[in-house]
This record gives sequence, structure tokens and C-alpha cells, in this order.
Amino acid sequence: YCVGMCGDGANDCGALKAADVGISLSQAE
Repeated sequence: YCVGMCGDGANDCGALKAADVGISLSQAE
């Protein structure tokens, strides 16, 4: 299996690192 994780904050850091594919969202103005 290939695990993907999409997160938007520092509290998602552990899951993003554990996943095979990690997508981090940020708000840029």
C-alpha cells in the first residue's frame, strides 16, 4: 500500500512524516 496524508498545520507533522506521500497546505496572502 501507498499511504498519503494531507495536512495544514504543525500538529499533522508526525502523520506527514509517516506517510509515503505527504502534502502540506499553507495560506499565503
